[in-house]
Amino acid sequence: MLNKLLPKTPLGFAITAATVLLSVSPEARQFTRKMAVKGIGAVLGAADGIKELTAGARSQMAGLVAEARSEEPKEVSPLTFDMDLEPEPFFESAQDQPLPFNVMSDQSIQEKMQNPNPHH
Repeated sequence: MLNKLLPKTPLGFAITAATVLLSVSPEARQFTRKMAVKGIGAVLGAADGIKELTAGARSQMAGLVAEARSEEPKEVSPLTFDMDLEPEPFFESAQDQPLPFNVMSDQSIQEKMQNPNPHH
């Protein structure tokens, strides 16, 4: 029966030893209390620091939002599609007329290779 109550791991030994020490020694209890108070004070101090940082970030964000709202909105023309416009013609050959988009055909590449500096 005693084997079931005794700890079998190093952590169990440590917890048992600390419990016995704290229950027997008033100095150990006093020391543990001081350390607990200091630890809780450190945690509260860190929490206050985080609160100050977030408050500063919120005030900066509020300033940015206010500045953005105070600026006059720029006029942006809406995108429209005019149904009455005729489509642009598509040219089958580049010899008759230039293509409506920027495409280099074999012929234009050969011309550029023969005459690298054309005079426009």
